[in-house]
Amino acid sequence: MAEPVGRSVRNMCEVLDRAEERGRAEGRAEGKAEGRVEGKAEGKIVAYADVGLTVAEIAEKMGLSEEEIKTVLREEGILRE
Repeated sequence: MAEPVGRSVRNMCEVLDRAEERGRAEGRAEGKAEGRVEGKAEGKIVAYADVGLTVAEIAEKMGLSEEEIKTVLREEGILRE
């Protein structure tokens, strides 16, 4: 015998809710991982600046643009332009 329509809809909604939550959890995990990578990169940029490397030298070592390096150094209070 066929399932009542209300029950099918409720089951479908539960499946969609679980899928949506799983997607959110994966997104949070990816965001945390990206944040850790960015934090490590910023730490390296600051360390390179502390030992006297120029913005151009840091950019070359990190594979980033000079503007990206300057942004990090400004945020850290190391570069004032």
